[in-house]
Amino acid sequence: AGTYAFDRADGFELKVVQKTAERMSMEFLAIPGRRYSVRYSTDLNGWTGAGFRLATDGANAPLRGDFVATRTQLMRIHVPSEGVPEKAFFRATVQ
Repeated sequence: AGTYAFDRADGFELKVVQKTAERMSMEFLAIPGRRYSVRYSTDLNGWTGAGFRLATDGANAPLRGDFVATRTQLMRIHVPSEGVPEKAFFRATVQ
């Protein structure tokens, strides 16, 4: 994930910053060359890919399955509520 494993303060964190009826907004620090995707679960056992838009994408842009960072930056993404259960856990995967 581009973090330092021996430093507990240097970890990857996916933060929920806003939830509306239309979408869930999340933020994370993106590192160049890493591929990020988002998944959700209702039971923490089975995980389903969640399509998302970058905050810089237009509201009608197609949903992304993943994103590759080109520079270090704080990324904000929006996951549409449609198709995602109201009570769900989210996680990001980093490759």
